[in-house]
Amino acid sequence: MIQHKVAFHQLKWESPFLGVRHKFFIQDNLKLRLVEYTPDMPLHWCEKGHFGYLLEGKMEVEYQMKK
Repeated sequence: MIQHKVAFHQLKWESPFLGVRHKFFIQDNLKLRLVEYTPDMPLHWCEKGHFGYLLEGKMEVEYQMKK
């Protein structure tokens, strides 16, 4: 059965690295995450494609070409 509503309030926060914490839900090989970032998050490079929505506050993203 497809679940269309995720009860994020029932999921535990995880912190994969400094400056980031998230909760996630996986269904049918797709992952939906609620993520919080802080200025403590180190610069990093990710080669996966992502999209998202900013729910509160502001966020600055810097893109650099990979050499």
